[in-house]
Amino acid sequence: MIITRQDLLTIVADNAELIRQVYENPESVLKQCKQNGALEIFNFYDYCRKSYNQKHSKIYINIVKEVEEPKKVLTTLSALITQILLFAEQSQHRDIFLRQSRLNEIIRVIQNYVENRDLTYAVKLIRDIRDDVKFLENL
Repeated sequence: MIITRQDLLTIVADNAELIRQVYENPESVLKQCKQNGALEIFNFYDYCRKSYNQKHSKIYINIVKEVEEPKKVLTTLSALITQILLFAEQSQHRDIFLRQSRLNEIIRVIQNYVENRDLTYAVKLIRDIRDDVKFLENL
């Protein structure tokens, strides 16, 4: 996941003080965006976590646990695509959210599996997504 300076500027465009801080201390702006709900990728993973806690969805636990069965990774990534697209419908900054959620990468990995039956990239991607979730939670 890459949260660029341009992403932050777009998210905080109506707050001159935060715009200045984007250049001086981008990490503090990230923390503020997370706290006030403006960081949609965090809101998405928080939504997935809450769905898991309420026993509705296993996507979150399949992302954050270590990969035990590589073939389940494909199911998790496929379900993640659906959840990303549903969440994007209500997203204020849809393009930013879709990029940060790694939608294009997920689609490419599944396409690679269909063509080559190679799960290597799928397992690597699910680990990268897990790292994204940990980063956002520790922010």
